Amino acid sequence: MTQNSSKPLLELVKPKVAEQPTPAAKPSMPKKRWSIWRWLSIIIVAVAVLAIGWFYGVPTVLGPVIIPSTVIRADLVQTVVSSGNIATPFRISVSSQITGSVISTVLMGQKVKAGDTLVKLDDTEAKGNVEQAKGILAQAVARVDQQQHLTLPAAVQSLAGAQANLLNLQDIYKSTATLADKGILATAALQQAKANLDLAASQVNSAQLQVASNQDGGNDFLLVKTQQTQAQAALDVAQTHLADTNIAAARDGTIISQTAQVGNVVQPGIELLQLSPDGQIQVVAQIDEKNLGLLAVGQTALASADAYSNLNFPVKVASIDPSVDLLRAAVTVKLDVDNPPPYLRQDMTVSVDIEVNRKPKALIVNLVDIHELKNGAAWVLKIENGITKKQVVKVGLVTSDKVEILDGLAENDQIVPGSVATITDGKRVRVGAALAKKP
Repeated sequence: MTQNSSKPLLELVKPKVAEQPTPAAKPSMPKKRWSIWRWLSIIIVAVAVLAIGWFYGVPTVLGPVIIPSTVIRADLVQTVVSSGNIATPFRISVSSQITGSVISTVLMGQKVKAGDTLVKLDDTEAKGNVEQAKGILAQAVARVDQQQHLTLPAAVQSLAGAQANLLNLQDIYKSTATLADKGILATAALQQAKANLDLAASQVNSAQLQVASNQDGGNDFLLVKTQQTQAQAALDVAQTHLADTNIAAARDGTIISQTAQVGNVVQPGIELLQLSPDGQIQVVAQIDEKNLGLLAVGQTALASADAYSNLNFPVKVASIDPSVDLLRAAVTVKLDVDNPPPYLRQDMTVSVDIEVNRKPKALIVNLVDIHELKNGAAWVLKIENGITKKQVVKVGLVTSDKVEILDGLAENDQIVPGSVATITDGKRVRVGAALAKKP
């Protein structure tokens, strides 16, 4: 009974055990994933360590890569730079000589020729004065003509008659005197003859004075001649006033300033326009007095207008003022513009670059690459076989950004740029040859 009852029990137990899942199958997946992430972390850390070691270790061993400056041989030009403005050697101030009302005027910026009307004043009254003066002059001329062709001939004729009458009375007087001496005529007759003779002599003197007065240089002639001269002068003044109503250009040029307007009543001496004559124009620049010793008449320069900064035109130093402006500590320098470009305008602001010194085929380095230049012990960091070396140099001409090397360096030598302050004497560096820059 016991055996039979146990067998069915075993058979009942086995199927239950076979149906249960294997306990170790599910935990195996989390262990495999944790192993991959751990190896990835180790690899990343190792790469980072290697990168840091390369970044800091290689420059320490081989030196940093720099872009060196190369010593070159070229023309070295020293210049003085300043700003100035365009100006003509002089300007013509146009004003009126008389009081008048403006009826027309040119406009600012207009080009004019010599003799062109700039301002026209009302000339109605002036024309009337001219006509009146012409009439007065005509009367004076007529009086002079009358004096010469009527009055003077009449006076001459009167003198001739008086002289003939005097001769006749002289003969009568002589005859009367003879007869009176013989007692034929009374004394009264002789006295009458003498009175007639004296009267005739007086008439001759009067006629002579009349002739003299009407001749050239005589009083009557001078009177009418003076009246003619005065009338002519009055006409000249009237014509001048008439001409003054037309204000003309004295030279070819351009109107650069205008205050006169149509309808304005202008007064003598008040500026109406400004005329900038054509021809030689100049650049007037203010140069710092510390550069005065570098300047000389005849030096060439390049100028550019601020409005056309990409265009240059040649100029030449024409004059240097003998005095220095105390307030600005500057000297005025004028430069001729022999061939002014058409875009230049009066008072336009320009920059000038005056060449004051030139060294042909000089050894040149950048000014910023020179150390202790002002102390008189200039030196550079020269690169030799990848090692920096402090190299003392002798300098010559110094410009605003370049230095001439007289001794200590040769053409194509490479030096550490002055901007690289971390590199000192005796350090190893790597030169980026393709990137080397020249002054």
